[in-house]
Amino acid sequence: MLGGASRYDVQSLPFLRAASVFVLAYVVWKMPTERLREVKWPLILLGALAFTMLLQLVKLPPSIWQDFAGRDIVYRIGVAAGMGDVWRPVTFSPASTWNSLASLTVPAAALVLLAWMKRSEWRQALWIFVGIGALSALMGIMQLVLPESDNLYLYAITNAGEAVGLFANRNHNAIFCGVALLAAIDRLQEDWSASELPFRIGGSAVAALLVIGILVNASRAGLLVLVLVFALASLRQLASLRKAKGSLILRLLWLVLPVLGAGLLAVALFTQDRLAGLTRLIEKDPLDEQRTQLFPYFLEMLRDHMPWGAGFGAFEQAYRVIEPAELLGPRYLNQAHNDWIQFFIEGGVAAVVIFVLFALLVARAAISVLRKKTGNDATRRQTLLALMLLALFAVGSLVDYPLRTPLGMIFAVYCLAIAFRPTDAAGEALQVAHSQPKS
Repeated sequence: MLGGASRYDVQSLPFLRAASVFVLAYVVWKMPTERLREVKWPLILLGALAFTMLLQLVKLPPSIWQDFAGRDIVYRIGVAAGMGDVWRPVTFSPASTWNSLASLTVPAAALVLLAWMKRSEWRQALWIFVGIGALSALMGIMQLVLPESDNLYLYAITNAGEAVGLFANRNHNAIFCGVALLAAIDRLQEDWSASELPFRIGGSAVAALLVIGILVNASRAGLLVLVLVFALASLRQLASLRKAKGSLILRLLWLVLPVLGAGLLAVALFTQDRLAGLTRLIEKDPLDEQRTQLFPYFLEMLRDHMPWGAGFGAFEQAYRVIEPAELLGPRYLNQAHNDWIQFFIEGGVAAVVIFVLFALLVARAAISVLRKKTGNDATRRQTLLALMLLALFAVGSLVDYPLRTPLGMIFAVYCLAIAFRPTDAAGEALQVAHSQPKS
């Protein structure tokens, strides 16, 4: 309920981060240190990010920082104001970088909680994210259909009048619902034959709610993720047709019904003018045109701010230095709306190193799954699902910044923990009782 926005001035974030710090401190204090091995690599990635941010906050003498890209005008203004000898850090905005550093407390707390749990419970934890996605989808639908629904919006700065759900941004809501949908479909496919009727009905209803929540959302990114979800789910089912039980016709229906049902629902909603996202596909989007105009400037920033970076969270301030006069308007650009390029603009060479480490870990996990070197069939399935969920977040990050919200961060680090967990059985042998606080 508190993790749907990434702005530094969101009033709920201090409470969320304070709670995360308390959880982080308590679990680390009470939990045996060997349990942290279960989430070693995600913690290393978070630690590398935090260390980079701290380095960007170290103050440097004017003789050094004034030579960085975009700092000359800052230095000349300082000299004119009689402040030419002020020491300043690498980042364009220390407050924004401190905010980015504080934001890491939320995924760090989630990781240590996962380490405290036994591995058999990690799988059930996935339903928490599915439930959050379903709640966000339901809330988004209510925001559209209920009169006087202003009280259903949780944030002051938001996409008012649209299906944002628990988030402040419609794209973040749609992408999160899409990732949750793939998780729900995977769990239903795996547990269908062994589950009772209430589970089948409830799980199917949740999946349908997530689909509707994406379709009524005015988000092209959400529709793209939805297409990818159905494609990935169909490929998973197609790959397991030989192992599945039951008649071939019933197994093939798993491939046809989701796509057919979504298509019929899309047509019905489109004819009622409720499917804003599909309508926008055939309309000219001013934001897309602006992104095309701005991309060369982003590449210029990427080149100029190597190797030190502009500072994590400081994209807005760094962009103002080069913002072209012809693109000035009543709306300002606070994010690049392409988190891949923004990550490297803000982090510089350090961001490249962190990304290379992340890519190597993903490649190792994928190769282990393909070569069937990662545990048993259930473990390999969970690892493959985690990699696919991360891929959906990666696609969504091409057009927005879903991983800058606390909810997105927590879901992503959960997927990282699943994908990068140790392949031996040592961690499985440790029971939760061993890590419970002693009375």
